[in-house]
Amino acid sequence: MAVTTTLAQPGEFAEITAFCGKWLSADPRYFELRMALDPTMRRDRILAARDGDTLVSTARLFDIGIMMGDRTIKCAGIGDVCTDKGWRGKGLATKLLIEAHRVAQEDGYPLTALGTEHHDFYRRVGYECWKRMETIFTLRTGPASPPAGVRRIDFVRDLGLLRRIYGSWTPRLAAYPFRRPEFWEHHHKWTSYHPGEDPTLALIAGENAYVRTSSWGDAVKVIEFGCSANPGLEALADALAGEALKRKDGRIRVPVVCRELAGLLQARSVSAESSGDLSLMLRIADPNALEQAAGGLWKKGEMVPPPGSHFWETDGW
Repeated sequence: MAVTTTLAQPGEFAEITAFCGKWLSADPRYFELRMALDPTMRRDRILAARDGDTLVSTARLFDIGIMMGDRTIKCAGIGDVCTDKGWRGKGLATKLLIEAHRVAQEDGYPLTALGTEHHDFYRRVGYECWKRMETIFTLRTGPASPPAGVRRIDFVRDLGLLRRIYGSWTPRLAAYPFRRPEFWEHHHKWTSYHPGEDPTLALIAGENAYVRTSSWGDAVKVIEFGCSANPGLEALADALAGEALKRKDGRIRVPVVCRELAGLLQARSVSAESSGDLSLMLRIADPNALEQAAGGLWKKGEMVPPPGSHFWETDGW
């Protein structure tokens, strides 16, 4: 039977969240809560590919944007792309992306964006790397046990403190999007089920700095970081270095936006790969619409925006 792709209806959402949990090897509650709470998710733009009644692949669109000076360029984020293992290698994901691009362009998005390590695959459907998202450090030194003042996060008791730290951090960055503290607290309701998160390595130093991590291949991966003041940051970096040495032979992946933490970890490292494989990739869906929206700030023929551009959620958070 031929595979057909349609926009999912609300009655299909529970099946899709379970499907994502299974084939993306994550807690289904992450996808369930994100679908319910993420204000950037287009619930009317969730794609479902089926062989008859059987769900075999899915992808979702998100409403984000790129800030360039005082302009915001609408951008459709594409995420949670996953395919049943038995259907992989048959071109299904490519067809799903082509349909996602069509829907995004019909909705007036001049750009689509995604984060991925599979650069070659996405280049074949028109994407280009914009930013490398991580630096991979190999640590040489770290304490055997966490320094005084560093403890494991209690996500119930510490929620208000984490929100305050996050709101005080000047860049206010979690992974790559800018987020207001109000969004962070809302966002935390589903990211507490972040795929692969290691709650034993979610650390807070005093009342000034915290970090959350996941296990990512051969490295510890920083998935969120906040810092309201430098006191405590050195101790947090020490604790993270020591734990990475015990767990992943000292390898740790840090988002490039976490500059304060990255600088301290680099001083404790034997090597730092200038960029990890995880990248933000962009695809221009409508060059004419992009040129009009950018007002000359994005040069015609360029595949990526000018330096200084960054993501911003367009929903008012």
